[in-house]
Amino acid sequence: MAKAPSSITTMKRFYNDRLHVETREDLEAELLGGNDRSAIITIASHAEGNLQYLIGSSLPHLRKAEQKEWAETFRHDGPLGTFSACIKVALYLTLIDEPLRDQLDDLRDMRNAVAHTHRRVTFDDVELQNVAKRIFAPKGMFPLLADSPDGVRRTFVAEGLLINSMLIFGRDEAVRKTRQSFVESGQPPPF
Repeated sequence: MAKAPSSITTMKRFYNDRLHVETREDLEAELLGGNDRSAIITIASHAEGNLQYLIGSSLPHLRKAEQKEWAETFRHDGPLGTFSACIKVALYLTLIDEPLRDQLDDLRDMRNAVAHTHRRVTFDDVELQNVAKRIFAPKGMFPLLADSPDGVRRTFVAEGLLINSMLIFGRDEAVRKTRQSFVESGQPPPF
């Protein structure tokens, strides 16, 4: 097999940087400014990466592991190579609770469906709206902002960012930070 050109090696290294964190504002702007398919895939991808980090940092062997061992554990054919496996293990280790598990499963299902279809994907589709609404309150924290495609999209992005924040900081701290960001922006917190 031929050796990969250095540009491909560099690109893979760049895109495998799991520790790169965008600001919340930059990520929110990307999510609200792109198309619905990319918003779903991006939120789910961030959730999967944050879940992997949560699991890896809670397992003593992986906490001390080299990048190669970490990559082998979470690669597609590794023991924790699927989003589904990571969700189950996180629940078994009590790193997440059942409502968050259900939200992550719904995100995973949405990501898989929209990533593998050749159809145009938008929150104009009632079927996609119905699945997205499954992650909102009462299972999640955000109530539906407006019963319209834009309202579903904005609520999906808000709930998706909160889910990712919960994976990084824990539920209580994520809720506190989210409430604070609403207060600082002059908006009443929705929960």
